[in-house]
Amino acid sequence: MTGVFVNGTSGESVSLNVEEREKVLECWMKVPQVKSGRMHLIAHIGCNNFPDTKRLALHAEKVGALAMGFMAPSYFKPTTEEELADILCKVAEVAPHFPLYYYHIPILNDINLDVEKTFDIAHARCPNVLGVKYTCGDIEKYSDNFFKKYNVLNGFDPMIYRGLKRGC
Repeated sequence: MTGVFVNGTSGESVSLNVEEREKVLECWMKVPQVKSGRMHLIAHIGCNNFPDTKRLALHAEKVGALAMGFMAPSYFKPTTEEELADILCKVAEVAPHFPLYYYHIPILNDINLDVEKTFDIAHARCPNVLGVKYTCGDIEKYSDNFFKKYNVLNGFDPMIYRGLKRGC
């Protein structure tokens, strides 16, 4: 299945305001492949403040995105897996029946916590924390169980073969 991660990968999340991100998502929702379900769409909703994140999460759910993606705040950063799990759950609880994917991209936000440990904590409390867009080159450090329990999306082109080998 083909998919697209809207408002995140190319810097939209830090370059556009909330209204612009909503409009971008609305345009993507009109793409025939998205409308027909042949292309999955994950809407990135992460912001450096919770009210904007909440607004984008509710908007993504309302317009029919498959899931929401969330990159943790890059200024007041979580420093432990428990803190990151708390943040993920706070976001997940905004729309508890809407899947949440964590956008792990330490090269840009300098948050390089153990994603498997974070997910084990978060998913136990918030079952809609389902997956990760993994954009880092150290995929080998995670257990085989990690790839069985969670949906891991390859987010870093140079690791495509290693990611596919692991189960991304």
